[in-house]
Amino acid sequence: MRILALRTHWFPDNTPGSRRFESILKGLSQSNEVELYAPTKNDMENVFPFNFKEVSVPNFYFNPTYQKYVGVIRRFLPKLDYFASFGQIVERKINKAIDTGEKFDCIITTYQTMSSVKVAARLAKKYKIPWFCDVRDLPNQFLPLGQLNSETRYLYRLLKSAKGVTSVNQALCDRMAIESSIENSAVVYNGVPLDLLNSYTENIAKHASGSEFFDIVYAGSLYAGRKLDPLLDAVKKLSKDNKIRVVVLGGIKNIEKTRYLNKYNQIIEFKGLVSLDELTSYYKQASVLVNLLPESHKDAIPSKIFEYAATGRSILNLSPVDSFVSQFIDTNEFGKTLFHKDDCEKWLLEEITNWKSNLITTAPSNTVEKLMPFTREFQAKSFELFLKDNSLDEGQ
Repeated sequence: MRILALRTHWFPDNTPGSRRFESILKGLSQSNEVELYAPTKNDMENVFPFNFKEVSVPNFYFNPTYQKYVGVIRRFLPKLDYFASFGQIVERKINKAIDTGEKFDCIITTYQTMSSVKVAARLAKKYKIPWFCDVRDLPNQFLPLGQLNSETRYLYRLLKSAKGVTSVNQALCDRMAIESSIENSAVVYNGVPLDLLNSYTENIAKHASGSEFFDIVYAGSLYAGRKLDPLLDAVKKLSKDNKIRVVVLGGIKNIEKTRYLNKYNQIIEFKGLVSLDELTSYYKQASVLVNLLPESHKDAIPSKIFEYAATGRSILNLSPVDSFVSQFIDTNEFGKTLFHKDDCEKWLLEEITNWKSNLITTAPSNTVEKLMPFTREFQAKSFELFLKDNSLDEGQ
């Protein structure tokens, strides 16, 4: 197949959504011709005229220089959709390519920015090319339609033009089928890098059993519905007799960060967003890895679960007991699902005792076998089969 892939932000950031889309494109390109249309660095500089050499933060959108400039724009031109400029640049390039004879069997995009979806919907309608959108997941995806924000409702309307959609959970696929009248949908789970899985034995050996601290690592954002307080309350009590450190890797609002620091200053560290290599390094140095999901995401399974398990570390799961991720972790013996402070304290005390004796709790020996269906390569293959099943009869 000849596939037109598009995105309307300059380069892939370090969010799970971007990593997911990049891995899908990489997998598709092995047996298909994939043409990616995206803004170039020059395009971005024409929209944001500051020195891009200053942009070194792994996640571009959290770069202080970028935020300062965008803050000025939003203050004086609050209705400016700055991503729309990137979308127009990409759309013009694609229009020119197709109008001069380029042919594509399908269009694929991801819901990273609304402008990507807008451009794809227009192109699909104009050129009669089947369009597929990887939505991954949505904030507040299980709220009634009337309670969803305007952007999510608009997304559902745009997806009516899509030939098919993919998501990380069946519940969202079913929801999009109803709201957007989509006949073709598929669950494509998040994936773990195969190289990380292949180094599983090495990962186990690199456990920081000789570290001065018992490190507990959480990778992800903290916001309403995602709170570490039960864990931190337990750690605070145990830290009187043990050297314990909780490391948070991800985004957090300043007001919430201040609350955590005021209450748990001696035991918690915020590292912000880090590169994928740094993220993996923190995983390998950890004694325990933490998963935290709100009630609204109980039908999803985040990519970090597969990454966690591939490092061989024990997972402390602070998610609803009836959630899909809890069942996945408990069934595969990747860790323990707990929710209350007293349960966390008891379990952590056992882990710390073992850690002091160099008896490291790791994932089961057949972890690699269990995770093979969840590699990014398998993920890309699933997406490719979905495209072929639903687009070959309509290719241009």
